[in-house]
Amino acid sequence: MRLFACFLLLLLGNICAGAAVLTEDAAIDGQYLHLEMRPNEGATIHTFTLLGTGNDFAGEGGLLQEGFGVASHYLPNRRLNEKLEALEEFTDRPVLRFTYDCQGPNIQGLHVVRIMELMPNEASVKVVWRVENRGKEGQWVAPWVRNELTPGGAVDEQDRWDLPTFQGIIQPNSTRWHPASRNWYAATDPARQETLYCVFHADQTHSFLVLWDEEGPNRRAIQTAFVPFMLEPGGAWETTYRLNFVRGLQHVDFATDELAAQIDYAPAKLSALFSPASALPGLEIVARVMAKNGRVWRLPSKKFDLSPTQLARCSYEWSAPDPGRFDFLAQIQRDGKALQLGAETGSPHGGVDTQFAAGRAPNAVMEPWTDASHALDKGPRTLDRTLLAQGDLLVWAEPSMEKIFRSDTVKTNAPVDPTIRLAAARNEYESFQVVVRPQTGTKSLKVQFQTHDLVNASAGASIPAREIQAFREDYLPITIPSHFEGPTGYWPDALPPLQPFTADGDITYPVWFTVHVGNNAAPGIYRGPLELVREGQPPLAFTLELQVFDFALPATPALKTDFGFWMEAALAGAKMRKGNPTPASLADAYLANAFAHRVTLRDLVRFPEPAGDYAAALAAYGPKLKSYLERGATTIAVPGELMANPAQIESANDFVKRLKLQHRAFVPLANEPPEPAYAPLQQAVDQWKSLAPDIPVMVASLGVKPFMPPSVDLWALHSPVFDTGNNVEILNHIASGREVWWYVSNTPPRPYGNFFVDFAGIEHRILFWQAFALGVRGMYYWNVDYFEPGQDPWRSLLDATPVNGDGFLVYPGPSGPINSIRWEIIRDGIEDYDYLTLLLQRRDALLAKGGNEALLAQAATVYSLNELVPTLVGFPRDPRVLLKKRNDIARMIERIDAALAK
Repeated sequence: MRLFACFLLLLLGNICAGAAVLTEDAAIDGQYLHLEMRPNEGATIHTFTLLGTGNDFAGEGGLLQEGFGVASHYLPNRRLNEKLEALEEFTDRPVLRFTYDCQGPNIQGLHVVRIMELMPNEASVKVVWRVENRGKEGQWVAPWVRNELTPGGAVDEQDRWDLPTFQGIIQPNSTRWHPASRNWYAATDPARQETLYCVFHADQTHSFLVLWDEEGPNRRAIQTAFVPFMLEPGGAWETTYRLNFVRGLQHVDFATDELAAQIDYAPAKLSALFSPASALPGLEIVARVMAKNGRVWRLPSKKFDLSPTQLARCSYEWSAPDPGRFDFLAQIQRDGKALQLGAETGSPHGGVDTQFAAGRAPNAVMEPWTDASHALDKGPRTLDRTLLAQGDLLVWAEPSMEKIFRSDTVKTNAPVDPTIRLAAARNEYESFQVVVRPQTGTKSLKVQFQTHDLVNASAGASIPAREIQAFREDYLPITIPSHFEGPTGYWPDALPPLQPFTADGDITYPVWFTVHVGNNAAPGIYRGPLELVREGQPPLAFTLELQVFDFALPATPALKTDFGFWMEAALAGAKMRKGNPTPASLADAYLANAFAHRVTLRDLVRFPEPAGDYAAALAAYGPKLKSYLERGATTIAVPGELMANPAQIESANDFVKRLKLQHRAFVPLANEPPEPAYAPLQQAVDQWKSLAPDIPVMVASLGVKPFMPPSVDLWALHSPVFDTGNNVEILNHIASGREVWWYVSNTPPRPYGNFFVDFAGIEHRILFWQAFALGVRGMYYWNVDYFEPGQDPWRSLLDATPVNGDGFLVYPGPSGPINSIRWEIIRDGIEDYDYLTLLLQRRDALLAKGGNEALLAQAATVYSLNELVPTLVGFPRDPRVLLKKRNDIARMIERIDAALAK
């Protein structure tokens, strides 16, 4: 049964006030529009047409899809008590109310009301969306609305999509986020000259997500993200937006509640075509053109009437002085008074404000109407630090986990201390930062750093200056925060080699240093000068003091790593940076860099691809494999494609067995399989194990029902799986001696750790402490250098999730990788895992020796990680807590070694 709501409303009139509950698909007719809605699918509009045309602009997923934040694999967001009602007190127009209660992370206790009106005498649906917090806790709410559109009834290449961004009005053609410079977007079928455009509240519109071919060739959607906010118990948030239908346009350059406009320039002629969604008689337009240099041309006023069936074209004799972008600014008047366009959706000045191109002109900067797109920007902060030097320059040191921003300032109550103190084991890399901030009013200074040998006077040993590398910290603009958890702004990440740089007043410049301690370094204290050289002034000299612990980290890390690498991205990135390397030279450079960071790159060390004579291919691969293992490879992947040829699988198994590689080799058989694929996947696991019993099978899985049967040798589990009901089974599996890995990807969000650019340093490093505490033996990560085609990773690492830097840990240089802060911190975390492993080994050796009960008790206290990783989400965010625990562990290793030597 179908309910024709408008017809029902007109029949009832005022006879019975109230609301009729709609339980089946409803067809609603206004004066100009025909809608069909699905009460049981979130009250989405699945048909949206102009009466009499039949050209449906609603895509398969429908219009008015809505939600909050990012979907979770573990605590799904759900709508409870959904109800769609036709409000019977309105007799001049259809008005519907959709209500529901929310259940899930960040929305628990929210009550939602959406009022939808087909406005009288308008080709418009007005929506008022209200969210109330009826729960007991404050919630960080990130609301969004998605409209899936098919201009003219079917997507084709002629369709026009217009989206106002910081780079002007663009025609998107890929899945991507765009900060909003205006509060509208439009989809047009130029052949039929029909347009559906959406207008949102300018003070609340943060950004747009274009979804392009996500689920099929005929699917296009634009998602509007509103400014996230904290909604306290008893609080409410409300927004108003519109879906308007207009005719006669081929593209849209401006839109507001009442009308859309198309601005075109031809030599010596400028035209403005206005198409309204409502009746607007007796109008006069007063317009002007403004060049980017501020020059203004005032255009003659024009008078016209508008209605949904009547357009207006205003033509002007005007010539652009040169090709370029120009602003078109206008005020619409009636009876000599300004008509305030967009009053309901927060237009900041009520007039027409857009751009147009004269001749071939690139998009120009389009300043946002409001600060909504910058609402999450990071503000300045003041750090309380001990200074290395003060005067015209403020200089201080920072640990590697503290990300420093250009706007950071510093204060201190302590006397200047020119010493930078570090500690590291042999065969370890240790990083620190020196931060320079010229005082207000200081002239620009050209500065550079000079490193020197570090000397251990008592041992007569030194660490050469060449083992101290210096890097400039490059900043990446974060316009959309990962998982909308803020803040936005410029975040430090890439670490290109340091060159002399110019420091300007009131800007903070962190410089990254990494010291490598060789395997044969004598223990003790090493000291040496670190000089900040200033043009035209004496250098500032600091002392770098490094304590080398009396133990070494192993050449092969204790934590297994299996990180992906994509050669196509590395080649594209090198070309982007004006390089022209060969795939072989790039592979060598990335592999050397990864081994220096104690990471194994799966795609560069894996077994050969299937070949006709696979035994011969393996024989040729043997010397390379030996080199990989000597350089610290922890895992060796075997191609799952061998499944198609049992003889090749058997050759691989014989190779693994002969070289005793069972603890390194594995086959990644599936990555995040959906639950319906579990049965055939189990058959594939069984088949592989029957043919290659010496090559362990790995499956990466996530969700509340992950794929982890006992027959799978290596469970690679998404980190939040450990916080589900599977926890006991996983820990028992580990306790029985079975091997478990884990991974992160574009999820989880905070409060879990992850590798996103706009996460704090400790949120990267803590993952390795948590892994050790849980008994996890390996870290799987899908890729280290992936970026979207057409994306410049030096300018944006944003994906559709949205997160910044998922699958991207090293930047492309012209001939190889450029490190990132996250990549350096990951190495620190892997080295921390080695510290913990060495302490455990030393403790076991001391237990076996007997005696030393007091030292064992002290070791147990140091070994306890309860303070640092009480839960996966409850770790301290202060880097000093982690660094103190690391140093305590190092000193305990030395003490136990001394006791074992007696």
